Amino acid sequence: SKGCVLCHSVNGVGGKDAAPLDASTMAGTVNPFDFVAKMWQGAAPMIAMQTEELKQQTNFTGQELADIIAFTHDEDEQKKFLEGDIPPMIKGHMEH
Repeated sequence: SKGCVLCHSVNGVGGKDAAPLDASTMAGTVNPFDFVAKMWQGAAPMIAMQTEELKQQTNFTGQELADIIAFTHDEDEQKKFLEGDIPPMIKGHMEH
């Protein structure tokens, strides 16, 4: 719902413009600060894309970031993520 799949994919579902977020590519336990620092390094292009595609910058709560980190490291949970799970608004942005 935050639009990550515009650029990132999980198990082949989603965009191809940024690194996939497959659990199989994640290194063991991750420090949440390192995860956010890596997001921060790509902040400029992400914010530009969000502004262009979504007409606003995406904001995250601490809990949302924790949920994203947990999801990117849970292969079983990721297997449940299918094309049909992409919210219609996000899917519409992906199609144009």
